[in-house]
Amino acid sequence: MSKVMCKECMYENNSYCEKKKNIKIKLNKHRLCKYYVLDESKLVEREIIKSTYIPYDKRKIIQKEINTKIDLAQIENNKHPLTGDLGQRFRTTAGDK
Repeated sequence: MSKVMCKECMYENNSYCEKKKNIKIKLNKHRLCKYYVLDESKLVEREIIKSTYIPYDKRKIIQKEINTKIDLAQIENNKHPLTGDLGQRFRTTAGDK
């Protein structure tokens, strides 16, 4: 007897097992059950997502390159990279008399 999941069983109804005197069960838990009958209408088809594996050290290098490109672009656009151009907002009153 192999382990099965109750969510695919014919006797499962709203997280209760009808065969085991209406005992509440966890649906995704793997368990041994002698009453298990597969109900194909409850099966869900899953889509396989294609992915590529990038080793950890290469991920760090790529991340560093992306961050430096962003920083260089911000510095090129502004005279003052942290605060922007303050000459347009404020003026000094030191020379006014």
